[in-house]
Amino acid sequence: MENQLAPISNVWLAAMIDGEGTITLQRTGKRRVSTGEMGLQPIIIISNTNQAIIEASRIFMEELGVNPYIKSQSFGRNGRGWKTEYKLQVGGLTKHLLYLKQSVHIYLEN
Repeated sequence: MENQLAPISNVWLAAMIDGEGTITLQRTGKRRVSTGEMGLQPIIIISNTNQAIIEASRIFMEELGVNPYIKSQSFGRNGRGWKTEYKLQVGGLTKHLLYLKQSVHIYLEN
């Protein structure tokens, strides 16, 4: 029997990328020898201060065979203490990024 959670995880990830995420290019720090131009790689980032949301997104990505990583950063907010922002990232021209795109792109089209 087919896994019934796969479509739900795809919709979840599409919603998170659309609402809390970014699809962009990131500098790799490597320059091309022939032209001296900075190298770029595609990256998907989902950011939120709620760690449970980021953790759920990580689990859904791993179920799809994608290997993301989580970074965290604390920052001040109007002098009232600190919040921690969690970032789930997937980057590079890898089969994982392409598979993630294929899994969620139909939900991002409209």
